[in-house]
Amino acid sequence: RVDGDVRKWLAAQQPGEPLRLAVLARAYHAPWAEAYQSPALVAKVVALIDDLCARFAADPNLVDTEPKWRSFGPAGYAVAALAVPLAPYLDQPLTIGGATMTRRAAWADALAASVEWRRTHRRHYTNQSMISDMNLYQSNRGLAVLDPARALPEDVARRYLHEAVGLEPWLGDWRPDGSHDRRFGDSYYQTTRRGQTRELGYVGGYGEVLDWVAKIYEASCAGGSPGDPALLDHLAAMVDARLPF
Repeated sequence: RVDGDVRKWLAAQQPGEPLRLAVLARAYHAPWAEAYQSPALVAKVVALIDDLCARFAADPNLVDTEPKWRSFGPAGYAVAALAVPLAPYLDQPLTIGGATMTRRAAWADALAASVEWRRTHRRHYTNQSMISDMNLYQSNRGLAVLDPARALPEDVARRYLHEAVGLEPWLGDWRPDGSHDRRFGDSYYQTTRRGQTRELGYVGGYGEVLDWVAKIYEASCAGGSPGDPALLDHLAAMVDARLPF
């Protein structure tokens, strides 16, 4: 199935859906995949992100309307995961919105906007918080590859992941003065001590977020770095807490 989808995407004339970027980045590193270390796959990733940046230049609201609270997180994930094969493309000229700049600059502008939007428009429902903050983090990982001076420090970006899964208090939207709005106070956690989720009370089907916590842990491994052990331990605790249900 994965090989078939990737084969179809690479053959398509149009760039395609940005969510494909995460699959393409994984396929590039998978020895069993037909597109393993494929230059054509890297070229498709470049085309996808170029198209995303062009659409963002034409409509800055795309950072909000790109669906499911993700902004440009998939692009950030791909940039971090494919930093080495993408490197030859980054300083090539690219015309975006009538202006010519390097591809690095255009991509960095989009990812910086994604980070800014996601940390100033956070979601407080548990599953939505996980999706939004994971994409914030992925955007920042990509930005750190392109323009480290514009990226959040890793510990600051990772705190958003910790807040989303309940490891640290959820502090709400970031403010320009460096504070957070703390709309629920200083000690609101997205999960209980044992790892149960809550959405205006405790929930069943809507609270099944173990898949998102696993994705958040994987996001912390982007670019080949070791994953966050605190996230992995918390994921294991959440699995134990959900087993009776």
